[in-house]
Amino acid sequence: MAFFIVLVSLLLQGTTLTWAAKKAKVEVPPAPSPISRTGIQIHTTSQWELFIYKLSPGNWCVGAALRELRMPEGTRIAAVFRGKELLHPSGSTRLKVDDILCVIGHEYDLPALGRLFSQAPGRAQDLRFFGDFILEAEAELGAIAALYGLKLGDVSGEQTLGTFITERLGGRPVVGDQVDWNGLTWTVATMEEGQVRKVGLKFPDGQKQGPSLMF
Repeated sequence: MAFFIVLVSLLLQGTTLTWAAKKAKVEVPPAPSPISRTGIQIHTTSQWELFIYKLSPGNWCVGAALRELRMPEGTRIAAVFRGKELLHPSGSTRLKVDDILCVIGHEYDLPALGRLFSQAPGRAQDLRFFGDFILEAEAELGAIAALYGLKLGDVSGEQTLGTFITERLGGRPVVGDQVDWNGLTWTVATMEEGQVRKVGLKFPDGQKQGPSLMF
């Protein structure tokens, strides 16, 4: 009887998690998987693979130039197909909806590639996933530090939050990228035309404080 009760409990909880997450508005935008992946037999122990991604209208990188993509180190976009045409892309080539990208990489690159080709969160989604507060990237660090009691140290208070995050991430941020600063987690929440527009701020559990900025 105990085994039966535990089994039923596990089945019910497992099958209702998705529904409960949607009701609680804590659903995380899914990171897309490649529509296909094929091993590349360079040698007998080769772990290289070819990943195929198709861009949808919700992808943040639609409209971005290839040079703006923060590709995981060691990966390469081998080809871009637009309709039936094989493009000869350069760094200035801008991606469009339904473009098909052929990416060479390893299995361990899939999480980073999933974030790169993920959908940007819209207002209909709960942006609290990205932190306790959502800040405008145009806000100056000095104002944010004063508001939340942070220490600037050797960081200029005159630069914007977006510029600061971009520099910390090496110049090519994508939605979901995170920076740890002052013991807090700063997450890129939205991007427009390759620029950070909103940043999520998450305090350690039990330490949330202060108002949000202009959301």
